[in-house]
Amino acid sequence: MIRGLFIVLILSVYQAQAAVYRSVDEEGNVTFTDQPSKGSERVKIPSLPTFTPPPMPRFSPTPTVTEEANKAIYEKFSITRPENDLAFWDNEGFVDVELLLEPGLQTGLGHKVVIYMDGEPATSPMDAMNFRFKDVDRGTHTLAAKVVDSDGKVLMNTGDVIFHLKRQSINFPNRNRPTPF
Repeated sequence: MIRGLFIVLILSVYQAQAAVYRSVDEEGNVTFTDQPSKGSERVKIPSLPTFTPPPMPRFSPTPTVTEEANKAIYEKFSITRPENDLAFWDNEGFVDVELLLEPGLQTGLGHKVVIYMDGEPATSPMDAMNFRFKDVDRGTHTLAAKVVDSDGKVLMNTGDVIFHLKRQSINFPNRNRPTPF
């Protein structure tokens, strides 16, 4: 029965091209064909159901936010870590940077953060408000961060934060080694 129904469904695709005939032989086998035979009957195939989708709404691009509106979005942007004029030791050169942005970063508007070290972009535009630099050279460095829109325009920036990274040097080995006898 299911097999016969399947055949009817497949043949219904060809409804416009040919008629479908059904016949049953002496053993009770049902046969569907497009050729009439002795004792066959024509199968009425209902028309296929159709669906008319609702009209698509007109596409309207995301409204462009003006530069003045973008600047008004953020009230406060600062580097909270490292603190300004902080001197610290890290022999692997790790520097953790934490940013504070109020209200939070508007990623839905395409805003990203870029961190600058010594006046050069040190990160690509990112969504994160925390970042860890690795293998920073010893010495005094300047950090700054900027919020940029999807076109790269600066919306807000932090002030500069200066930090001093100290690392062990092979030129000044640890003097607290035990003296050999």
